[in-house]
Amino acid sequence: MIDLELEKNLLGSMCQKEECLIAGMARIKEEYFSDSFNKKVFNLISDMYNNDQHVSVVTVAQEGKAMFTHNSFSWLAIKDSYMPIAAFEHLVDRLISTYQSRKLHSIASKIVSMINEKDDPEEVIKRVEQDLYTVLGDSKLNVITPKDHASRMLDTMYKRIENKHNGGIRTAYGELNKALNGGFEAGQLIIAAAKTGKGKTAFAMNLMRDITIAQKIPGLYINTEMNEEQMDIRWMTMLSQIDHYLIAIGTTTEEQQNKIVSNMNNMHTGGFYSVTEPSLTMNKLISICRRFTAQKKCKFIVVDYIGRMDTLDPKLQEWQVLKVAAKKLKTLAQQLGVTILMLAQVNDEDKLEGSKGMKNECDMYAYLRPLNDTERTEIIGFNYCLDVEKNRSGPTKKIPLSFHGEILTFKGRDING
Repeated sequence: MIDLELEKNLLGSMCQKEECLIAGMARIKEEYFSDSFNKKVFNLISDMYNNDQHVSVVTVAQEGKAMFTHNSFSWLAIKDSYMPIAAFEHLVDRLISTYQSRKLHSIASKIVSMINEKDDPEEVIKRVEQDLYTVLGDSKLNVITPKDHASRMLDTMYKRIENKHNGGIRTAYGELNKALNGGFEAGQLIIAAAKTGKGKTAFAMNLMRDITIAQKIPGLYINTEMNEEQMDIRWMTMLSQIDHYLIAIGTTTEEQQNKIVSNMNNMHTGGFYSVTEPSLTMNKLISICRRFTAQKKCKFIVVDYIGRMDTLDPKLQEWQVLKVAAKKLKTLAQQLGVTILMLAQVNDEDKLEGSKGMKNECDMYAYLRPLNDTERTEIIGFNYCLDVEKNRSGPTKKIPLSFHGEILTFKGRDING
């Protein structure tokens, strides 16, 4: 029930390979280690990771110099250990299994001791029941009693009455905030779909502007399509409200250039982070989200877009990949306590393959589209619409928008909502 070699292999791999480090930080806890020195090394690595310090054999050795002076042999055994990521995940499973075996052995000893003391069997069961639940590790049950439920419901009611919203992340679109009962909530998966070239990236970046630049809430944009300069030009356009084409071809006036520069401070002091990964896989996506949530405290994550995600199984059709992706992203949002906005592309018939399965997983499904001629005569002053086709928090509805393509900006009825 103690495997020191296993523990050293895991710690060494986390020091040598970033993929192992991210996977380890997501799944391993201090109590899983049996050796006190290994626990200290894990805590050191964890502190460095959470503080966004580079983790390697060299940097860990520098940070833990005093500790390793008295345990040089143990540190040498750790730093020379390494396992590839495929084997690493299996080793983590073994570490957890070994920890669970130790816990069960301890519980069994506790039961024997209480029985020898002639304790009542029902009392023995009650006293060890919670200990048994802890053996489940990440699957530990969070049991809420009827009394706790009633108390929590009362607290929730008064909190909503006082705040008039759900305490979520607000946007500049009042009608969208209203549909969300106030704003985006932790644990939500939002899917926004559109045809190619119809504004889904611009809309997502508008939301990021509202959240990460205006409110300075840390957010992550995972980009699979744009190169660095394309993203820069989009941001300069949205922040300065200067024609996108003029910035792209470099014909801005001196006055316009000064306006662009003056707006760069908003980006500098904001909470916008981005990662460009053309060959995005689900495992890589999960690792990126975990890393930025832990290190940068990101609360809102955009995946642009899910249709470009590579799959490990070439036999899967695209709609099957999307359905699996939606399911995993919903679980990830709940685990990390963040909102994830997943962008998807519809075909020429306005259909999203696998949309039924995806809608089942998400909290909100919205289709971004231009208004047709009839709708434009009925909804004066707007040329776009966000069709909320599924909404777990409230009713479905059509949210009119005005898209100003030259400045890549969407405006709603209540821009200050």
